[in-house]
This record gives sequence, structure tokens and C-alpha cells, in this order.
Amino acid sequence: MKVKFCGFTRIEDIKFALSINVDYIGLVLFPKSPRFVTMENLETITKTIKDAPLVGVFVNEDIEKVKEMYLRYNFKLVQLHGDETNEYVEELVRKGIKAIKAFRVKDHSALEKINETPTELVLLDAFKEGEYGGTGKRIDEEVLNYILNGTKNKKIFLSGGLNKDNIEEVLKKFGQKIYGIDLSSGIEVSPGIKDHRLMEEIMTKVNRFKQLQA
Repeated sequence: MKVKFCGFTRIEDIKFALSINVDYIGLVLFPKSPRFVTMENLETITKTIKDAPLVGVFVNEDIEKVKEMYLRYNFKLVQLHGDETNEYVEELVRKGIKAIKAFRVKDHSALEKINETPTELVLLDAFKEGEYGGTGKRIDEEVLNYILNGTKNKKIFLSGGLNKDNIEEVLKKFGQKIYGIDLSSGIEVSPGIKDHRLMEEIMTKVNRFKQLQA
């Protein structure tokens, strides 16, 4: 079970997340997000924390900029959280860029698009009109079950409204069918400001789940 915490803006929060063995650190590079990391801040983060498992989160960004930033900042993955086409994704894959394609799941129709995407890694997030992630909203469980049972050859990160109060229930219900979890608003004091106690509590519960599965 992989753990990705997303929406970091502060070095001290990233360092703490790494100290408790979070697998991926998401940095939102979408200017309209309340968790937006400026280029200046990104430079500071990458120069201060070497070889961190950073994920650059993009929304409908120019593909050449995504390629350039992936190499420049040594991202482990890029997360495509907008309306990127299969052709867009395929071009990144051909260039050897590892990507997660995110889908804002509204209903059952998302399954076809998920199965058609060229990436193996997929992130399922809740749909909210006009917003690209970090909404704190959960995916309808019946729809989620349908999608998890119907996906083929995908490693799925589950996102959307996960927090300390529901993570154990979610892992019990869906843990066997997913590759990882992704949290942003569920580990925050405010957008971009992470709560260390909440991050640690989530990791404790995930580790307990992993031990039970061992």
C-alpha cells in the first residue's frame, strides 16, 4: 500500500512526511489551486531536500513545460489532474516520463476512460464542478466499487475526502483493490499547511492495515 500526501508548500512539512516514510510528496503546480507552489518555492524545496520522491501535479499544462520540469526537478512522477487527452499522455509515456493520470469520478462512465488511458498508474478523485482536486469530497461507494471491479491492468491510487476518521473503514472495504491512497485536505490545518499529527495518525493506521495483510 503506497501513501501519497499531496499539496505541500512548506519544507518543514515535507521533511516530517519523509521522516514517517510517506512514499510520494505531491507538489501542485497549478496556479489556480490554493496549494500552488510557485517556481521560486519549488526551486527552494528541490535545493533543500535532495532526492525526495516528488510528484509534480499539473492541470492542462503545456506538454513541453511538463517534460522540461520533470527532468529539471527530478520528479519521480508527474500527475495529470486535468482533461489531458490519451494522445497527450501517450507522448509523455513514449518519452519515458512516469505519469499518474487522475480522473474526477462522477459516475460509472469514468470506467471506460480509465481503462483507455496509456498509464498504468491511475488516481481516482471525487468530482466537483470547476475544481481539480483537494475538495475533501468522497467518491460514491457504489460507483467506486463498480470502477475498482472493472479496471484492467491499472494500479489505482484512491483519493477524495480521506481522513483519520474514515481511513480504516476505507482500507477495510477497498484496500485489497487499490495500489495506494492519496490525501491532501485530510492532513491539513489549512490549504497547503500540513498537520504533522494528522499525517502521523494516517501513517499509523495504514501501517496497521499493512501488517494485518502480511
